[in-house]
Amino acid sequence: MRIYIIILINCCFNIILFAQDHSYLKINAGFVHGVSIRNDGSLWTWGDNHYSQLGDSTGIYYYTICPGPIRIGCEYNWQKIACGNHHTLAIKNDGTLWAWGNNSNGNLGDGTNIDKSYPIQIGSDNDWAMVSAGANFSFALKNNGTLWSWGENINGQLGNGTTTDLNVPTQMGNENNWVFIENGYRYSLAIKSDSTLWSWGLNANGQLGLGYSGGPKLTPQKVGTQKTWKKVNAGNFHTLAIKYDSTLWAWGNNTKGQIGDGTTSQVNSPKKITNLKRWTDISAGAFFSTAIEGNDSLFTWGYNHLGQLGDGTQIDKLTPLYNSTMTSCKKIETGSSHCIALDINNHIWSWGAGESGQLGQCSNPSSINNPTEINYPFSNSEIAVSKDSASKIQSTVTYYSSFCNNLIAKLQLITEASLSCRVNTKVWIETNQPNNFVKRHFEITPLNNASTSGAKVTLYFLQSEFDEFNAINSIKLPSNPDDFDGKVHLLIEKRGGTSLDGTGLPSSYNGSITTINPLEDDIIWNSNENRWEVSFNTVGFSGFFAKTTSESLPIIWKSISIIRKNQNKAVLTWSIIEKNNAYFKVLRSTSGKDFEVVAEIKSKGDNENYYEFEDYYLNNSITYYKLQYVDNENNIGFSKILSIKNGEKEGGITIESNRLILNGIPENNFPLRIYNMQGILMYDYYYSNNPIDISFLFRGIYVVVCEQEIFKFYKN
Repeated sequence: MRIYIIILINCCFNIILFAQDHSYLKINAGFVHGVSIRNDGSLWTWGDNHYSQLGDSTGIYYYTICPGPIRIGCEYNWQKIACGNHHTLAIKNDGTLWAWGNNSNGNLGDGTNIDKSYPIQIGSDNDWAMVSAGANFSFALKNNGTLWSWGENINGQLGNGTTTDLNVPTQMGNENNWVFIENGYRYSLAIKSDSTLWSWGLNANGQLGLGYSGGPKLTPQKVGTQKTWKKVNAGNFHTLAIKYDSTLWAWGNNTKGQIGDGTTSQVNSPKKITNLKRWTDISAGAFFSTAIEGNDSLFTWGYNHLGQLGDGTQIDKLTPLYNSTMTSCKKIETGSSHCIALDINNHIWSWGAGESGQLGQCSNPSSINNPTEINYPFSNSEIAVSKDSASKIQSTVTYYSSFCNNLIAKLQLITEASLSCRVNTKVWIETNQPNNFVKRHFEITPLNNASTSGAKVTLYFLQSEFDEFNAINSIKLPSNPDDFDGKVHLLIEKRGGTSLDGTGLPSSYNGSITTINPLEDDIIWNSNENRWEVSFNTVGFSGFFAKTTSESLPIIWKSISIIRKNQNKAVLTWSIIEKNNAYFKVLRSTSGKDFEVVAEIKSKGDNENYYEFEDYYLNNSITYYKLQYVDNENNIGFSKILSIKNGEKEGGITIESNRLILNGIPENNFPLRIYNMQGILMYDYYYSNNPIDISFLFRGIYVVVCEQEIFKFYKN
């Protein structure tokens, strides 16, 4: 479906954004682009983007292609989609109408003839039920059964009795009994509630099914007298249809055997194709046809010069041929010379021409002559390779990903000096390990106000990259997920401006240099994706380099613990080796996330020192504490987070180096269980006064149950 203009363009490519579960509900194909809606309601596109028909809003992707599916926006409320030659239509769950891409004939319906690079709402109505797109024109059906059209009208394809283009949705006629709409290249078909079939527009090849070919029809014409039509689909110049008895019919141009009657003769009236009577879906390409019969069996016929029939050959077929590869097909869509299909597991397959990325295959093949499942990195499981880049309009939270969704960075708006424009991102990975920074480094550049705008930035690293840095540096980055000291060492160096020579190396930036010290809580090992995620707030961009301190930190933690003594009293103790330290801040939280300063304690000087702090605040069910140190140059760092429950047995819980210790409990050999906050048992053992290894637990809050006592603790 959606094919048209017989021009092929050679393109270069570049890409963007992010993925998760790859099960789909809806698919649709344009001339050389594709659109899909996933089970979660998210919108995805791929293929040619010369007219911004992908909707990714990135100006630098004009005259480029995107061979891998990219997510459009952050919404999960897309319901229906349709592709024209180079524009796209969609309806959201709330019944609103949206459009983007080419608008040369007003085919978007926004009252202009200006292309749109991202989805824009068309009007304010919220009662749209169905959309369909022709070459450069559009149709939509409302819930009340009225039919609306706009865009190019050179052959009367809008059905309003004129040949004048329209750039806003305009009701076609006064009837309110339309139930189905379909568009081809400059012609249209529709079904009414009484199951009669109607057609209008271009008829040079008999594609209207009126029994003759000739000049265009400017208003709907009834196709025969039967009231048995269930579904219709339009190609360039031929038409397919299914009746309520599940028989297959075709008419129009037949130069490549796309009618399927064994000839290449034009057919001007609906003609029954084969004696099979279980047809469920149809889609007509430029000069070929596809249909699904019975139990998900795919049949193809017609032109096959680019493998669009998916039978492993490039030989034309004059009758429907069963496809033995795609044996579980439930939905089929066609572009100009390619196909995309949904199998019974809601996965997408593609074949045929691929020169513009329309197959959605990350390898970007020029063509495929057998159905091939679209496979690419999901859930951002892969992070970007060297010299990848991405560009998007910043929303509240935006993931910047490169070719086939390899993740570069994430940006989240902050209240102060937030980004409000397009942002370009790049990543480099040096072949050899540099002396003083991690080999993976980044450039993030807002196109406006790069030196004054701000965001919370998340950068992604592999453990192997930290290991290579550690091999030649005395101050180490984390060597494993539990390496707290390594987290404390990690710094981000920011260099203003953009790389003058394109290498991204520190020496190529001529802006100011700033060192950022990320909070230890924002240096996270993602065990699901096997990567480090380092987050920090910044005002000003653009070069970012991960490194460690140039000299030893002012303190080395020896121990830190918390116990409860008396009612509502917590005692926090810590032992450290200090150097050049000024003071400590004691921070407290009832949520484990938002901390407030409750005390400042002056340093005892350069030595190994012991500290004790008492807090009488324990009025919440669980209270969290951590320490912040501030050295004489105002550099800061943090301890791990500790937690204690009000009313828990005196002594409480201490966590040191992934070991859990129950303080003040002399008994031993009693049952002890640890549950997560979902009530799932994580540990079941007999306690014997020995520390409990909790390294296997993920970060979060846990409940300890032992001897009629209940404790909570936070695993950092």
